[in-house]
Amino acid sequence: MTGYEFFDYLIEIHPLCVTESKTADDYFDMVGLNVAKRNKALDERGRMVAATSTSGLFMKAPGRVGDSPIIGSGFYCDARFGAAAATGLGEDIMRGCLSYETVSLMKRGRTPKEACEEALRGLSRRKLELGEDEGSISLIALSPEGAFGAATTLPVFPFAAGDASGAALYLTDHSESPTLRLATEEELEGEP
Repeated sequence: MTGYEFFDYLIEIHPLCVTESKTADDYFDMVGLNVAKRNKALDERGRMVAATSTSGLFMKAPGRVGDSPIIGSGFYCDARFGAAAATGLGEDIMRGCLSYETVSLMKRGRTPKEACEEALRGLSRRKLELGEDEGSISLIALSPEGAFGAATTLPVFPFAAGDASGAALYLTDHSESPTLRLATEEELEGEP
């Protein structure tokens, strides 16, 4: 079973999900998936899923391992508190263990949106203190109750969320007061 077949299978059996992907320079970046079932993020046995896939960094160095297979960096799930997945430059994501940090913040009472924003803000602050730029990083998260959130260092970051009644494309942005909103029809059609 390929990674995409696995994601299709997960979506089929777990209809409440938060997922993200992006296309750039004719290759797919990492796809993260936090999955739930029956209008809650836990199935009948109290389980929750987080998964990730990557095409790898274009022209990567031989032997390079990115964040995707590293539990806590590219993805993390604790069914008691939530699940998170990250995308962007793996080396930066690993420096902050961003998916683990996001779920840890949810454990301490943050909403998924607040947790994503706080985890990403912390890593961005550390990078700026070291004289580095923020990089291109985005996070998605899902709580056991089915609430979702996202944060990004990009001008805009699209992701999908849905439940048994259907899915929708959402956008978040990188600003002082990030918004999380449904994408408009024009944005879905690629209009400015």
